[in-house]
Amino acid sequence: MNIHYVVFRYKPDLRKDDWIPLGLVAERHIGENETEAAVVCLKNLDIDEKDEFMGAILRNIADFLRRGVERSRAELLPRQDLLEKLRDQHKRNFHFSVSREATVEHDALLPAAHDLFGKEVLQILSARGLLSPSPQRATIHPQGLEMYRVAV
Repeated sequence: MNIHYVVFRYKPDLRKDDWIPLGLVAERHIGENETEAAVVCLKNLDIDEKDEFMGAILRNIADFLRRGVERSRAELLPRQDLLEKLRDQHKRNFHFSVSREATVEHDALLPAAHDLFGKEVLQILSARGLLSPSPQRATIHPQGLEMYRVAV
């Protein structure tokens, strides 16, 4: 199955090319005018953030992303792409990567999105040393995971 996806990211400092992946939104076209989307994201992060507003969002990533997805779905015009709509609405500290395509070995979108989340979010966090099995060495502390499907 071929799907398209974007990675939801947090950029702590807009002057630097450094970001933290937080979640993933994937979509696949089921019919001519029907699209299904799946969202997989960290629920929240326990991270030292100096900006109070950004810290509040990081403590509630899943709700922030859910509201963004719902707003984008509500404003979506016929034949408009959900992933591009999401990218248009989030441009600063919290933003989405460029849409990518992946071929996955799942028949259902949610398990495919979960697998991509592991590769695009968890592996990157681990490789950067931000996520560690040892709580003393980890920089960020995810407090859970949220996954759901939506019809577009």
